[in-house]
Amino acid sequence: MADHSLKRHFTGQCARRIADLVGDRVDGEEFARAVDARIGDLELKDRVLVIARELREQLGEDYVDSLSVLVDSLGPELREDQGMFTESWYLMPVARFVEEFGLDHPRESLAAIEQITRRHTGEYAIRPYLAQWHEMTMGAVRDWARSDSHNVRRLASEGIRPRLPWAGQFAPFIADPRPVIEVIDLLIDDPSLYVRTSVANNLNDISRDHPELAVDTAVRWLAAGSERTSWIVTKGLRTLVKKCHPGALELLGAAHDPAIMVRDVAVTLTGSASAKRWRSP
Repeated sequence: MADHSLKRHFTGQCARRIADLVGDRVDGEEFARAVDARIGDLELKDRVLVIARELREQLGEDYVDSLSVLVDSLGPELREDQGMFTESWYLMPVARFVEEFGLDHPRESLAAIEQITRRHTGEYAIRPYLAQWHEMTMGAVRDWARSDSHNVRRLASEGIRPRLPWAGQFAPFIADPRPVIEVIDLLIDDPSLYVRTSVANNLNDISRDHPELAVDTAVRWLAAGSERTSWIVTKGLRTLVKKCHPGALELLGAAHDPAIMVRDVAVTLTGSASAKRWRSP
């Protein structure tokens, strides 16, 4: 769902939906009025931040207590055929709540991000934790990559993408994506298309800054011989293919064949009163 169509849902309507989840801890009408008074013409991410800030006002200053209330209200996990922006869009401010206010409580916050992502996504919420609590966060990410939940495994890949859309670029992984590759190595034969798509997009991110490393990684992955892995590689090298990168083309069976030569080309231009014909020298 595009940003401009999604943002219209983040009004007092969203605040009431969250209030319904948490029960009497939040005055739904007061929450909704406060949100509607502040959103104006704001764009999506700013609207989500307004709701997250007003949610904190409603729940009080005790972050850990408030987080417990929110996590306990989340409901059942999404199936693979359920989309986060269709089924659980209203949880985006809950994830933003953790992103904005939880950095002083990283263990509780990372545990909450895992629970949120089972119902929505925590891919944006973990970005500041990668920066401020890097080793702890990467430890959690490696655990997530082995989760029994396809949503959590997908988070392990998506949250550490060097160039994650709608999020700030993570400069350390742009400079050196090897820690990212160590994680997505665990997901190259994942049974979930949702996870495999994220892995492919992650490889594509890496290819923009480190094309040779991306191709070398793809060669290593293909040695496993899985059809699911082959799909990831084809999708993950798409930017290099568009740029006609020789290594990517060769790996995907489209290398230059010196035995093929174009000797004579003729082009007929139509659409005018007198058609013109051009022939190569």
